[in-house]
Amino acid sequence: MLRTRTLLLTGVLATAALGASVGLLTGSATAAGERPVAYVNPDTGKATFNPNAMASSDCGSPDQRDTQPLGDEATGMGNVHVDACLFSGSSKVDVKAAFEVGGVGKVTGCPDADMTGPKTATKTDTSCIQDGFEAANSEYHVRVTSATAGVQTVTFCADPEGDGCANAEATSVVRITWGAPTGGVSAGGRSDTSGLPSGAVAVATLALLGALGATSVAVRQAARR
Repeated sequence: MLRTRTLLLTGVLATAALGASVGLLTGSATAAGERPVAYVNPDTGKATFNPNAMASSDCGSPDQRDTQPLGDEATGMGNVHVDACLFSGSSKVDVKAAFEVGGVGKVTGCPDADMTGPKTATKTDTSCIQDGFEAANSEYHVRVTSATAGVQTVTFCADPEGDGCANAEATSVVRITWGAPTGGVSAGGRSDTSGLPSGAVAVATLALLGALGATSVAVRQAARR
């Protein structure tokens, strides 16, 4: 009877820890409001085609790293097309958003999503703030380049205040290395910060491992009795 109670108790602890871990992981996606996803657009079939970006790169499968030879900041030639989406659940949402450039280079293109319509776009060398997405594809667009070798970050976020991403709850980041002589794509992958904080992941993981460890010890002790 004692062995049975011990096994039941440790099994409950392990299940509870696992449930807490899963709850943290699944609940985090909606905790920060709109979920941003930025990616390098390969511009397939266009004059600005980027062979270094994965052909499948989009909001569902974002390629978030790129390498490029130096561009021309004065003319905007040699630019990289970065697109982005804001999700609420699985639906794209149309709200004010911002792109911010860090490191080397500048913003060269910040299109007005509806041209003569009510939406506007505000461009500086390091930012592009847009009132909403382009209706044709429900996405936000920016173009960036650099005449200086180095790493450029393009940070995207929902920006209802129109003051950039510094106070955003969630961001998504594309990284472009400028000055590569032959180009070639780096390892891609998500870099958005809208998911579970790393500390919470660690706590949940440790709790799960601790409970599973306790279960293992209890099983071994029961087997020896």
